[in-house]
Amino acid sequence: SEGIGRRNITYNHTNMPVQISYKGGTPTYLTYDGEGNRIKKVQGASTTIYVGDIFEKRGAIEVSHIYANGKRIMSRTSDGKEYYTHTDHLGSTNLVTDETGQVIEENGYLPFGGALFRNEYNGGTFKSAYRYTGQELDSEYELYNYNARLYDPVMSRFISPDTIIPDPYNPQSLNRYAYCLNNPLKYTDPSGHMDEYTLPEIVVNGYRPMSIEDILTWINMTCVPPEPPSAFSPLSRDEIRNNEEFRILVATVYGEAGKSSKTAWKAITCVALNRVGKREWSKYHTVKDIIAKTGFDAYGRKTSEYKLAIEYLAADKLGTNQRIDNIAKEIYPIYIGFYKDITENAVLYYSPKAQLELSVKYPDTYSATPKWDFEVISEVTISGMQSTDDFKFYKYK
Repeated sequence: SEGIGRRNITYNHTNMPVQISYKGGTPTYLTYDGEGNRIKKVQGASTTIYVGDIFEKRGAIEVSHIYANGKRIMSRTSDGKEYYTHTDHLGSTNLVTDETGQVIEENGYLPFGGALFRNEYNGGTFKSAYRYTGQELDSEYELYNYNARLYDPVMSRFISPDTIIPDPYNPQSLNRYAYCLNNPLKYTDPSGHMDEYTLPEIVVNGYRPMSIEDILTWINMTCVPPEPPSAFSPLSRDEIRNNEEFRILVATVYGEAGKSSKTAWKAITCVALNRVGKREWSKYHTVKDIIAKTGFDAYGRKTSEYKLAIEYLAADKLGTNQRIDNIAKEIYPIYIGFYKDITENAVLYYSPKAQLELSVKYPDTYSATPKWDFEVISEVTISGMQSTDDFKFYKYK
């Protein structure tokens, strides 16, 4: 157990809180699944059951959440009522309206998430639990649930240290209690592990904006308006050396399509980025998670090509394997958002030849064609694909 101010917290063996008492009141008990996702919260006679981030049962009331572009836009309760969420650039809930457009509640926040004001109307019949940056406020003990950790908006920090250091070359990352590199107006942290850009006006379909550091680096290097970076510029060399996610992306593309055209490399990269935070992948907010958890075979089966590329990139041998070097060079501008999507928002792809071979080798796992609902998707023709590129790409209609 650990006492923090007026809270007493008990952790389990994975350092997740399982019992929290606040101001000497009734304890709250938390339960998780095997992957560390919260599935139940109990305080006295009040029980909340969670099914992912799309459904929850709060006592006798069931609430279903509807998403668009990875963001919660509406909640429907079991009594048939609908409540719409209106957010700011961070994803924080400013207003909640009902189906008639009447404002039910409004919220204002201090920079680190403390409540600036909160007004409830219509008798407070619906109270949104999802407030600052769209995260759930556990009002029982006044902490926000950021999945991997709990966050105290009054102290402006997490109550437990991060289990990873996402960027050891950034001194702010070494403060394992800090929230969003102490820059809450620019970043959010939906996973509790890693900050993310929150500039929706220039983030399109999951593509990352160029940072000020990127722009200044290019200007200082060339003294002319920036051009797409070479894989061997000082900037991108550091990106490869220090960025585990980019190394995984390069190795995955090499494993999936190492012998294919440059266009195929770019298209597969676009598919990975297009999935981030979207549709059935809405719970995954990083390219690394998309690759690890949404069916990229080269990563999932750790093919020999994938392992070769990972070892090559980790050893910093750039310049000795031309194909891997070229993949890094071609997909890096897409990864950082310099180039736009070339696939018309494709989110699915497969190799007919490879799929057939896998169906023969692993008949219990693979079929000759993917088990997709082809009624709701359409094939995308990508300019520049070669006749030897054995891939089909699809987008939702």
